[in-house]
Amino acid sequence: GVPGALPALTELQVRNNPVLRQLPPNPFTACPGLVRLELAGAPAAGALPPGCFTGLPALETLDLSQTGLPAFPVELLQLPRLRVLLLASNRLEQLPPEVANMTRLEELHLCNNSLASLPPQLGLLGSSLRSLGLEGNPLRTLRRPILERGTAAVLAYLKDRIPATT
Repeated sequence: GVPGALPALTELQVRNNPVLRQLPPNPFTACPGLVRLELAGAPAAGALPPGCFTGLPALETLDLSQTGLPAFPVELLQLPRLRVLLLASNRLEQLPPEVANMTRLEELHLCNNSLASLPPQLGLLGSSLRSLGLEGNPLRTLRRPILERGTAAVLAYLKDRIPATT
């Protein structure tokens, strides 16, 4: 299972752990000092319980790669210090426009998902996001030449497509 009260714990790696089949509700609230959480390859992470990321004010790095996530966990939007978010090799079909509110995000890896498009609001992260991994997605709205020019070009392209507010 998940550890009990460990307030001083800063890093937890549960990578490729087939034994971890289910996470209890609010699994990490007893670990408020957690800075890095790696659940990559853990089947339980694909079915996240309510409150999964509640009580993680210090979390900076989260790896949910290869967990079978069917959708972007909106709870991630509430992680104030998140800098690195790894969501590669899942089943994500879309990102919420609110991802633009994750203003500390420096790395976002979305490779090998089912993303056909990206919200234009993602372009608002141009000042913080240094690395955006998109390879292996059936993106229809981004042409290869733009993708090949790198993260800054993709973010600028997206930002230019934000609808004007009236």
